[in-house]
Amino acid sequence: MRIRTYSIPLLKCLEPGNYVGTELSDKRAALAREWVEREGLEDKKPLFVVSTDNTMPYLEDASIDVVWTLSVFTHMPEKELRQVLATFQRVVRLRGVVYFHYNSPLPGTPAAKPTVKDFYWKNDVIAKIIHAHGFSIERMEDWEDNLDPKI
Repeated sequence: MRIRTYSIPLLKCLEPGNYVGTELSDKRAALAREWVEREGLEDKKPLFVVSTDNTMPYLEDASIDVVWTLSVFTHMPEKELRQVLATFQRVVRLRGVVYFHYNSPLPGTPAAKPTVKDFYWKNDVIAKIIHAHGFSIERMEDWEDNLDPKI
């Protein structure tokens, strides 16, 4: 759950104390706090946590309604992905939702070889991993699905 500038629009919609952002980098967390101050949103009381612990011990069981990750799964090997999903099982409320983005190879092409930072998940593979952790998965169509494959 990277702390990015999308924290600001989310904070504007939430009641105070209802935002937790997790980041690997002290520098990014500091940047998020600066953005909150610049936007005058201190009264929203966001919590920004710097941690590399995928078990997220700072979150209580069944305490989260919505998880939103952007390109987090794209940068995780399978072992870490499974650890994060197990954590989501623990912290997301019964009717909670997890939104996530990941990179996948174009249809009809072999999966790209993972690099140190990027993993390309075939849709059927990530679906199997998601289901193994008790979640259902629904693909959301967006503008990228309409791009010319040559791009």
